[in-house]
Amino acid sequence: MRTLDPAHAAARAAGSDLSPPDTASPDTADLTSSTSMRTTTPEPDVIEHPTTPSSKAANPVDTGLKTATLNPTTPKTTTRERNSPASTPMPTASPAPVPEPSHSFEPASGMPTRPASRPASLNHSAPSPAAYPYAPESGGVAARLYHAEHGGQPPFMDLAAQRPEASSYPDVEAIPLPYPPRARTGFRAHTPEGIGDLLALTYGVTRIDWGSVGIRAGRPLPSGGAAYPGELYLAAEFGLCHYLPSAHALERLRTADLRRQIVDALEAHPPERPALILLLTSRHGANLPAFGGFGHKLQTLDTGVMAGQAISLIDAAGAEVGVHTRFDEAKLNRMLGLDPRIESVRAVITAGLGRDEPVPVPAFSTDPGANQAGIPRRIMARHTAADGFEAVSVPLQRILEILDEAASEIPSDIRAGHGAEYATIDLYCVANRVDGLAPACYRRSTATSALVKVRETADPKSLFPAGGDAELAHFQAACALMLVGDYEHGYRVHGDRWYRMLNLQAGILAQRIGLAATGLGLGSMLRCDYQSKVADRLIHAAPGRTVLVTMLIGLERGVGKPGHRLLLGGYGS
Repeated sequence: MRTLDPAHAAARAAGSDLSPPDTASPDTADLTSSTSMRTTTPEPDVIEHPTTPSSKAANPVDTGLKTATLNPTTPKTTTRERNSPASTPMPTASPAPVPEPSHSFEPASGMPTRPASRPASLNHSAPSPAAYPYAPESGGVAARLYHAEHGGQPPFMDLAAQRPEASSYPDVEAIPLPYPPRARTGFRAHTPEGIGDLLALTYGVTRIDWGSVGIRAGRPLPSGGAAYPGELYLAAEFGLCHYLPSAHALERLRTADLRRQIVDALEAHPPERPALILLLTSRHGANLPAFGGFGHKLQTLDTGVMAGQAISLIDAAGAEVGVHTRFDEAKLNRMLGLDPRIESVRAVITAGLGRDEPVPVPAFSTDPGANQAGIPRRIMARHTAADGFEAVSVPLQRILEILDEAASEIPSDIRAGHGAEYATIDLYCVANRVDGLAPACYRRSTATSALVKVRETADPKSLFPAGGDAELAHFQAACALMLVGDYEHGYRVHGDRWYRMLNLQAGILAQRIGLAATGLGLGSMLRCDYQSKVADRLIHAAPGRTVLVTMLIGLERGVGKPGHRLLLGGYGS
């Protein structure tokens, strides 16, 4: 068998259809295009990582926006300027053209396409997507090598590194959506106007935050390093579209209804023809400049968080919903006109008919019990507890409620097919300040929902590198919730793709935990910089099982930063 080195293994684990090693171009020219829409990245919630002294000053999360503007993003001059309440065009010099890549890529006939782009200039030893050439399925060998080399902790972080811009299609028809969107459930999938609220709450720009370091635009969900590598496409009766968060608009790529063709590409078909299909993609090079190879794992978690957000909203609207991870990736990429070396489909969400009209609920409150205020209100209030936690105790009942909500069934095709017995993610709790629970490590029983002690003592500081902000945050937090999954047995059924399938599920559960904590008046912080070997020893992990991600829970310090919501309230479910 040909030996695989870790660099070549990463793409297999991430499932990237990248170029073979003999033809891949190592070019790291800045990502520019004379026809693509350039936008600045919003400064939203961030999946927390430790910050080294050399990079902290340049951390965009610490310094805020470079310009004090209320615009969530600032599109630069394109062939067709777009005016919207969420974006203001600014003149800029025309970017230099990028040489065409050495590979040919043929999109579906008639599809508008963006010129193939290269990753932005990389820093330190950050690999480019070209360093992770696509290779045939290896039955899990490549995924194991990738996880051993990159899956534990980021080798470095440069959060100020230049990043590729978000996808946009400036030369196609733009469909403005009603603005401002409303914080509500309910959608009408047969018209663009009927899904604007759903799209905004799933992946839009929803608030402006004021801080001591400046003004930042925020999104309704966290992302590793605030990179937001995901893109959101949709198929409905009115065509195939790309959602542009900066302008809260749809870019119509095709007018034809392609829902049947997309369903045909899924391994597990929904019971009825979906009214709406969401296609979640990932731009492979979006966070590699900041995190190196570890960025691929963050992309799988980001996809899961976005999927969890959409599932929560669609389910709250009373519609049948399913998330699909097994599909003909090449076929879907061609439908969207994607170059799989740059961007590819990572998950598909099918939705049935939802309620046409929202259901009014009581006004939102952050008091305990506010989970009755509805999913949209929780989404609007949820944010990363960036200032840490108060060192106070939290009642056990609240932690149990959070775990119960996270443990509810995921409407996934994984559970409907082979390997479902290995798809279950176990929930662990390292208690620090929980009333009614002695400091120790516990596992949630799937049979009784009770917390069962697995280790008598647990030092909360041992989970994270000494001296970092994560160690302090965990010491202050009431507890750390750990999501534990099984890589090894899943590889035997799904091969390398299982790596991203399992982490996608972890992202869905992490999103549920964050929303549940918000509904109970608590703060949360998603951390990926735990010491994986220490964490696995702490939970007495069985062979093949490992900690996928951690969530810190506690009473947020202070009252949070002042901000302005860009969505109208008054509805939920």
